[in-house]
Amino acid sequence: MAGVQTSQNGLWMTAALSCTRMPPRKSNKQPEREPAALPHFEDLEPAGAAAMLSGETIRDARLTEGDLSSKPLPKSRMFSSVVEKVSFSEAVFSAARWDDVQFSNCDFSNCVFHSLEAQRVEFIDCRMTGVKTSGCTLHDVLFEGCDLKYAVLREASLTTCEFTSNQMGDADLAAVRAENCLFRQCSLSGADLSRSVWRECDLRGAAIERIIIDGAGLRTCTITASQAIELAVLMGLRIG
Repeated sequence: MAGVQTSQNGLWMTAALSCTRMPPRKSNKQPEREPAALPHFEDLEPAGAAAMLSGETIRDARLTEGDLSSKPLPKSRMFSSVVEKVSFSEAVFSAARWDDVQFSNCDFSNCVFHSLEAQRVEFIDCRMTGVKTSGCTLHDVLFEGCDLKYAVLREASLTTCEFTSNQMGDADLAAVRAENCLFRQCSLSGADLSRSVWRECDLRGAAIERIIIDGAGLRTCTITASQAIELAVLMGLRIG
């Protein structure tokens, strides 16, 4: 995939590269995500996954092993709950709001979110290939061991989010606004970061080969020396 045309964006991207090669912040601390505040397991009330179809608020519940594939799920409200082994494949969420929720071994493949607000939410070992979002705001959200290949997070707002051991190849991250996000052992190979802005993010744990960075802003991010060389190549620069 082609990188930035330096004849058009050389000044901007040269500045961005010089900033990405800055040393780590003086505090030398990685961005800190606030984990989900979940009740003790025995305090969670068992509930069927179909409870999400009613549109009623779900709180302090444990939902397990349901199939909500291709279902419309309007105004999903969920707080202090755990969801395990539920399929949301091709489901459509509208105006969802989740706080302090953990999703484990769930299937969100080709799921659609029309507006999602998530705070202190954890996605663990979830299948999320081809998920599509619009109007997505994530704060203190963890993605761990998830398959996010071809996921569309275009124009999402990400604050203090953590990406650990995920496959994010060819994901659409165009026009994302990210701050204090951390990547560990993630593949962003072929991902589209065009017009995105990343502030105070730690990208050292991300594989970035073939990413698209047209108009991307990486000021104050922390990257490795080898990543700086990869970015220079993507921009068409020659290192003498």
